Amino acid sequence: MLKDFLKQTSNKYIGMKQVYQHIHHQGPLTKPQLMELTKMKQTTITRYLEELAELQLIKFSKYDASTGGRPPAMFEIQPSGGFIIGVDLSRIHTEIVLFDLLFTPIEQCSFPMTKQHTPQVTIGQIVDQIQIIIKKHNISNQQLLGIGLGTVGPIDRENGTIINPRYFHAPGWEEVAIVKALQEHFALRIRIDNGANTAVLGEYKRMKAAKEQTILYCISGRGLRCGVLHQGQIIQNKIGDASAFGEMILHAASPVNMEHNQTLSQFISLETLKEKVNQQLDRGEIDSSEELLQRLNEGDPFVKEVVLESAYYYGIGIANMINIISPDRIILNSPILKVFPAYYEKVVETAKAYIYRLDRHPGNFEMGSEDENAVSLGAAVMVFNSFFE
Repeated sequence: MLKDFLKQTSNKYIGMKQVYQHIHHQGPLTKPQLMELTKMKQTTITRYLEELAELQLIKFSKYDASTGGRPPAMFEIQPSGGFIIGVDLSRIHTEIVLFDLLFTPIEQCSFPMTKQHTPQVTIGQIVDQIQIIIKKHNISNQQLLGIGLGTVGPIDRENGTIINPRYFHAPGWEEVAIVKALQEHFALRIRIDNGANTAVLGEYKRMKAAKEQTILYCISGRGLRCGVLHQGQIIQNKIGDASAFGEMILHAASPVNMEHNQTLSQFISLETLKEKVNQQLDRGEIDSSEELLQRLNEGDPFVKEVVLESAYYYGIGIANMINIISPDRIILNSPILKVFPAYYEKVVETAKAYIYRLDRHPGNFEMGSEDENAVSLGAAVMVFNSFFE
């Protein structure tokens, strides 16, 4: 079984795990490609491949294009060798996804985060849904590698605690020991990180990116969360808060009125946009972020004007991040993007106008997709990667 194999720590298994990991991230791969990646001898690679195949952890995939002589065989991961649960816990919804070892979604479900979704209610629903999925697919504890959580911060990763996030509809989201609560129901490896961090890890895995690439992933909505990945590793801050980018000050007040500083999040959050629209509407007020998005989707000219103005400030904030980080890829994800593509265009246009040395560090802008399970995918990848640390 894969779980037993991944727990082995002898030198023999360290080498086999290295081969397995390369096939997992970049496969299908040929024997010569694995020799180049691992710097191992052909006899060693051959022995490891035979043992991995005997354990049913890899399989023969196809033959690579021949340059003369017998075409080289290619090897890939056996996707049914194990499973991982990825959870995306946000202020808007919670999503639970079962992935196979190629991180293909096998089953997924979600529920909205309402005023009734206190930590106790939310954790209860997560437990129930995971148990339903496991039973439906007849997955044993030995087959399930673990559960990954991508959630709102700040968090204490070491103790598995959500500390004191803002903007949840329900009360009680302070010092929530969510990992401990889940471990009372599942004797599994459980890992937690900010949703923006797991999202950028998910994108890295999805595109099989080169390790040298730096990726910036931004999720905006009720706030702003950003994840950065460099050299295949998430860049984490000590306080476990991916919302720190949103605290970037875009408008500084005088030294005697510092409380009037305006941050990037204050310019672009759905709550701020709703309040700004309501201040100037001469008709019924907008009651929720969902109604704001609906008005935007229907083409309300005033709502569009307010949102496009915020896109300008978002672009400036993104440019500041790019000037410091110099990412190769910049991925933007927001419910606004789904209903108003002009918002994305304005953000990118503004960012490019403020990027220092755009000619040297242009970066590739991309729009994230809600259908890609980036947060839950990255949470599952986090669990998988933990076996190789």
